[in-house]
Amino acid sequence: MIIIFLTNPSLVSVVLPLSILFYAILENPIPAKRYWKWLTIYVICIIFLKIVIQLPLFCSSPAYGVCNCSSAEVPNEVLVKRIDYVVGIHKFNGPASLNSNASLLRGLCCDLMLLVLLIYLKIFK
Repeated sequence: MIIIFLTNPSLVSVVLPLSILFYAILENPIPAKRYWKWLTIYVICIIFLKIVIQLPLFCSSPAYGVCNCSSAEVPNEVLVKRIDYVVGIHKFNGPASLNSNASLLRGLCCDLMLLVLLIYLKIFK
């Protein structure tokens, strides 16, 4: 969970390390099942939102605009300060992305690995 925050620092990903710090560590000896269930639902919702925002219905410039899409390149200095990058739900490829060659799988790699680990934990715990 900390790796997700380090690879993609945003408001969406800061919830995971904070949940560890303020809840999971305080539970003795291990967190309750409801914590793992909440965490799994949270990660699934974030993955779903990240996939939905990749649809052509949503433009990347301006942030979260519908229609009137432009294919003009947006400088990285502007992208980092936009609300969609601060929140963490943004397009992974296209003219208004930090790395225009990135793919959806590359953008969701850490989230998908965390989801697989959470499901593994649920099955074998």
